[in-house]
Amino acid sequence: MSAASDLARDEHIVAHLRRTEPRAIHHGWDDLHMVGQTDRRDAIRIYARLGLHPIIVHGLRADGECTCGRPACAARGKHPVLRAWQTMPLDVAALDAMLISEWRYSVGLRMGAQPSGMHLVCLDVDGPRDLLTPLEAEHGALPPTLTARTGRGGQHLIYQIDPALAPRNRVRLAPGVDVRAEGGMIVAAPSRHASGNRYEWLAVRQPEVLR
Repeated sequence: MSAASDLARDEHIVAHLRRTEPRAIHHGWDDLHMVGQTDRRDAIRIYARLGLHPIIVHGLRADGECTCGRPACAARGKHPVLRAWQTMPLDVAALDAMLISEWRYSVGLRMGAQPSGMHLVCLDVDGPRDLLTPLEAEHGALPPTLTARTGRGGQHLIYQIDPALAPRNRVRLAPGVDVRAEGGMIVAAPSRHASGNRYEWLAVRQPEVLR
């Protein structure tokens, strides 16, 4: 789908985004299959019901610029709207109100401690999964887990981990591989990337425990 047609799809659902009552959502990891077929307001409710911590992320304007308004933003559509996003408690109603006020905003997921009690870490792979091959050769194969395709065609592999063993946020753990942990976040489906592509879930399941 082209960026133009994807933008048209966004504009087409503005009225739906502004509906008064959100739709009913079931409760289970399979609900993530719905995220690519629904809007951001429903998405944050699905994430919250799964015990995850959604946040609101800046999106993209019709001209391709970031909704933050900064000229030549270096992280277009990829950085949180609220400054205190790393420490604020989850308030789904407040997030919903933000999406009603600005339908172009996107959705992210905070890593680290979750409302469910899980502690999450994400391997952010900026390209094909075989970028993880050197790490797996040294430390062992990574188990299948909750996995998303990023807007650039990479992957987010999300794991549970014991907080005592959790790594810090790290850029270039290996070539093309970053770590998003406590104090970090990822952009999540159904957000749109500057390329015009959507973030989407590939493998839907509860995050595997990384030991």
